[in-house]
Amino acid sequence: MTIGMAAIALMNVVWLEAAPSAFADISWKFYLCFIIPAYLFAIICWFFYPNTKGLALEEIALLFGDEVQTTYDVSGTENSTVEETHDKESHPTSAGVEKV
Repeated sequence: MTIGMAAIALMNVVWLEAAPSAFADISWKFYLCFIIPAYLFAIICWFFYPNTKGLALEEIALLFGDEVQTTYDVSGTENSTVEETHDKESHPTSAGVEKV
């Protein structure tokens, strides 16, 4: 997070230092230096970054290739389609965990 904020601050300094000469030389076209990268990044995000809206954290982890553990509550209802192997009778207060 710190590196990201430092990079943003550094880029702001670069833009502010370049702005007077850029406006003098290319006038309104300097705004294209802000508009074009923003649109390019939007297109890249649209096609290459997965949409995670409405997905559970486990589904997002699977989408990014992480190993996922599915938990079950004490009442016996599952939060996933994986079959439970935990014995609820011997441990009524704990939830079973199974690797997918």
